Amino acid sequence: MTINFDSGYVPDIEVRHRLYIARDLAKLEKGELADLIGVSRNTIGNYEGGDTTHMRKIVLKQWALACGVSLDWIMTGESPHETPPNGTHTETTG
Repeated sequence: MTINFDSGYVPDIEVRHRLYIARDLAKLEKGELADLIGVSRNTIGNYEGGDTTHMRKIVLKQWALACGVSLDWIMTGESPHETPPNGTHTETTG
């Protein structure tokens, strides 16, 4: 019997999911993160709940900084420091 593990559904990982993951990795409670970045606890909950109508880039930048993750990763799910397929590493600075 052969099992094909590649045939399963791959869920989309949205910005709201990455925001939660970043906060969880930083071991911060919603209230702690809110205090660090100067927003309300409700704002944290709204962002993680997917309320994209009011998301502000400045808040996302502060969130990334407070959690120690890349803003690019929060926005796109991709790391700006990933190694390209040819094996050369092209890290940008600045």
